[in-house]
Amino acid sequence: STSTAIPKDPQLVIAGKMVVEDGACNIAQLNLKSGKWSLQQRIQLSLYNSYSGGEVYSMLANHTIVTNSNAKEFSKSEEPSSKGVDRPHVTDNAFGVDLIVVGAFDTTYRNSQTTYCSVGKWDGSQLSKVGEGLCNSALSKGMKITSSAIAGPNDIYVGGSFQTQVWNGEKHEFVKIFNIAHYNSINQVWLPLPVGQITCSWCTVTILALAWDSERRQLHVAGKFNAIDGYNIPAGLAVYDQDSGHLVAHPGGGLAMRNVTQDGVGTAIQFDQENGVLYVMGAFERLTATYEECLGLAAYEIKSGSWTCLADPAHSVLPTGGGNMLLTPYGLLVAGRTANHTTWPDRSRPYTIAVLKATIKKKVFFEETDNSAQAFD
Repeated sequence: STSTAIPKDPQLVIAGKMVVEDGACNIAQLNLKSGKWSLQQRIQLSLYNSYSGGEVYSMLANHTIVTNSNAKEFSKSEEPSSKGVDRPHVTDNAFGVDLIVVGAFDTTYRNSQTTYCSVGKWDGSQLSKVGEGLCNSALSKGMKITSSAIAGPNDIYVGGSFQTQVWNGEKHEFVKIFNIAHYNSINQVWLPLPVGQITCSWCTVTILALAWDSERRQLHVAGKFNAIDGYNIPAGLAVYDQDSGHLVAHPGGGLAMRNVTQDGVGTAIQFDQENGVLYVMGAFERLTATYEECLGLAAYEIKSGSWTCLADPAHSVLPTGGGNMLLTPYGLLVAGRTANHTTWPDRSRPYTIAVLKATIKKKVFFEETDNSAQAFD
């Protein structure tokens, strides 16, 4: 028989609040080969008791991207055919098939009674639920989940500003979850972290970013908080050790303003697994471990326990919320508002994307410039 299967062209998935081909939606998919938007793969999310609709705050590929980047050091003078020099490129052809979608939404359209509790999995054609437990409580209404991290093939962590309760069969009781939840796909259950709850002495806790370290089996946590279980810790950063089950203060300290008594906020983190470096972006002006002045962008090397400030006054970018940073095979991308003292202020274009042309360990860009960063409007 003749196969009628449609070839799987590369697809670009975007999320937010937008209009695609005259239709309002929160998730849309573009065929990169044909250049056409899919009119079937348009999802408009809904919030119960709200006319403003749902929102997506973050999307995460449901597997690890495999590249040949961060392994070579090369410059503009070296040609692609030069011996021992490879251009960075993605080597995982399946990258981007499944996406974990988190945000503030109850369901996929306003008449649906299928509740997602702000977490879903996009497979290119439909949004499916991730477990059931998060929705088993009246406390789960209005959940705002801003970040996610995948810890291997069976575990997902999500963070935000929410509370709910779930059934724990081993304890034979309902247990409460505050702001960070863990999903295991083998047991198909959502549970809280075993030991440690993020708290804040002056603010409403919001987890803005999560990053997984597969070598040490640790989850790095960034956001708006300054305590664990009511005990003060350096603000903005924490770490969860999966083997011990404990959430503790971050070994690199925390984030502060120029006045160190004022807390900073971590808005985005990215982990370079190959080099063991955690990149941190946020609303902060000092690092509490060194008291060094550093305006909003720094890198922490895990093995040495040392910080490097990456902020450049001439090329600084002010974060506008969570998810403002992305580590790619081609460099570290940061996005946000431009500041008046930078070299690229423009009132008509107040936002920018900047690329850091070198990591802590090795160069990843093949163009040499006089500046460490470059902006794109």
